[in-house]
Amino acid sequence: MTQTISQSCAAATLREAFRRTPLWLGFNIELKYPTDAELQSMATRWYSRNYFVDAVLKVRLPDTL
Repeated sequence: MTQTISQSCAAATLREAFRRTPLWLGFNIELKYPTDAELQSMATRWYSRNYFVDAVLKVRLPDTL
């Protein structure tokens, strides 16, 4: 493929990836999230796991959420 994915960033968005790949090609999406122990040791706030899963599902299944 010689198409430009995005001029402003080096990586495609999830939406772009779904739109630009053939329908016969499957996707495995793996979300990494810190464990509860790791979250407690970090000084930063994280959104809930459900927030990230919902964001992916809104891209994949926009009319169902």
